[in-house]
Amino acid sequence: MPLELSDAFRRVLRSYRKQKDWSQMKLAMEAGMHLNALGSLERGLYSPSLQTVFQLCRALAIPVSEFLDELEKLMTLDEKASPPARRSRKSPAPSSW
Repeated sequence: MPLELSDAFRRVLRSYRKQKDWSQMKLAMEAGMHLNALGSLERGLYSPSLQTVFQLCRALAIPVSEFLDELEKLMTLDEKASPPARRSRKSPAPSSW
C-alpha cells in the first residue's frame, strides 16, 4: 500500500540520516535547523517547506531530485502494477453535448 506523504518523507529522511550515521542533532546543526523541528519532521508531525527540503538535502550532500525520487517510490509502491489514468489538462466536454 502506498504511503502518505508525511510518512514517506519521514522514512526517506531518516534513512539518509542513518546512512551517514548522523544523529538528529548532527543533521539539525548541518542543516541550520532546530533539533525539535527536525524531530517533528522525522515523526511526521508536519510537512516541510521547499526551503527545508533543500536545506536538508544540502546538509546530507544529496541532490533534491534523488531525495524526491526516493519519496515518490515509497508513495507509489502498489500503484506500479496498475498505474492510475492520467487526467487530461483539458476540461471534459459536458455530457449533454
